[in-house]
Amino acid sequence: GRLCRWEAGEEFSCLIRVRHSRALAPGRVRIAGGRARVEMERPIRAVAPGQSAVFYAPAGRGLGGGVIQKEEG
Repeated sequence: GRLCRWEAGEEFSCLIRVRHSRALAPGRVRIAGGRARVEMERPIRAVAPGQSAVFYAPAGRGLGGGVIQKEEG
């Protein structure tokens, strides 16, 4: 597989899976300060720090992801 790298300030729409048993849901990812900020089109229940968020292209190809952390701020 290829390693995806994003530049600071980049943003994109994609499908996102939180927790392995959840369905893919549309959202937007913004890269800033070495982190990805994820905003879902519709709220998702029971999201907690330590869970994974995985980003997918509309065709289902994995784009990347990370571990959810508490929002600072």
